[in-house]
Amino acid sequence: MTSSASAAAEPPLRWAPLVGVTAALAMFGAAQGLSYPLFSLLMQKQGMSPAMIGLSAAMMPLGLIASAAFVPAAVRFVGARNLASAARSPLQSASC
Repeated sequence: MTSSASAAAEPPLRWAPLVGVTAALAMFGAAQGLSYPLFSLLMQKQGMSPAMIGLSAAMMPLGLIASAAFVPAAVRFVGARNLASAARSPLQSASC
């Protein structure tokens, strides 16, 4: 079997979903990157200690590191779509 025959058997790559997800992640990253320094300035203006500001800034990366070990098992258990929906639900109810 040649490489062109195996390439013909594969379905075509759908670029629109990949571009959409990449754009959404880029916007989220930009928003996070721009808001963290502003939060630090606001906390400093409110009189918080530098140690508390640093601790606050470290919580999101620590949460990502701590949860990274559990995400694959949770995806296998409930499925990616259900896990994403469950993670999004509390955020939607908190913003209302």
